[in-house]
Amino acid sequence: MLLYHIFGCGLCADCRRGYFISCTSPHRAAYGWQRDGGHADLLLAEESTCILLRPPVPPAPVPDTITASRPETAGRATALSSTRRWGRAALVGEGGRLEIDASPTLIHPRITLYGSWVRFAMTEASDAYATADAGVRGKVALVMA
Repeated sequence: MLLYHIFGCGLCADCRRGYFISCTSPHRAAYGWQRDGGHADLLLAEESTCILLRPPVPPAPVPDTITASRPETAGRATALSSTRRWGRAALVGEGGRLEIDASPTLIHPRITLYGSWVRFAMTEASDAYATADAGVRGKVALVMA
């Protein structure tokens, strides 16, 4: 159990959002300052200031790059559903469709989706780097055949 050291009024907008530290009520108090117990062996605490600690759950391994070689709906959807929370995904190439359920696939996990159609073969790597460096085409992709 972890204890948040400040208790607010519980009624203002900041307290209702869990930001007790921003409470301006005269009832706002910190343990060890306006309230006894900051360095005590035992402490009587408000339930709303108690934070239950759970054992950490190791994240599932996710590869840095997932390649869908053909612009098929299933391949693109698989790439997006395999992107980590707060991750970024890029769809490169023309054609094909993207059919997903936007909320659970993009919005809730906070995925940023980029699109680009600038592709280069590995033999054109110097042209690809020059294009990227010039900043005129957004992202470029090197395609290994």
